[in-house]
Amino acid sequence: MSPQMQPPMQQVETPMRRPSGAMHAARLATLLAGACTGPHTHIDNPQEHRVFLDGRQTQAQSMPFRYYGTSRWDAQPKDYIASNGELRADWNLVPASQTFEQPEPVTPWLFPFDFPLELLSLLTSGQETFEAKVELPATREEDRPSADVRPIELDRLAERARQARILR
Repeated sequence: MSPQMQPPMQQVETPMRRPSGAMHAARLATLLAGACTGPHTHIDNPQEHRVFLDGRQTQAQSMPFRYYGTSRWDAQPKDYIASNGELRADWNLVPASQTFEQPEPVTPWLFPFDFPLELLSLLTSGQETFEAKVELPATREEDRPSADVRPIELDRLAERARQARILR
């Protein structure tokens, strides 16, 4: 057959199917699942002490989700700069530690249903944020070191140093 003699092409109309409501819901759930970030741990540390979260030092104010269960923060007092310019430990505050709980949104034994239930919990109650406020207690007055305590025989040691300098 020559190219001029071909029969005309038939147009076949295929009916367009519109997505059902279930299909829209499935697409929406897929988008929400992909955007799920999980809870955050916010560390409120206004005085910028050294903070350790579960044994690791951190300076971050917000930590992304790591795991459900019990966590612990430990804090040591921030050093300060003395009048002579050197860095000194702050003996007016005591190191502190505290635990906090990150509860699971649904029980894990509901295995096939736990993910949809977590999504439902996220949609209804929003994203959970756990707050850890770092406050160090003050050292008791009787436990503070005295500023006028001098090392024993300091005067004798200073005299020996002066004599050694003279002999050079």
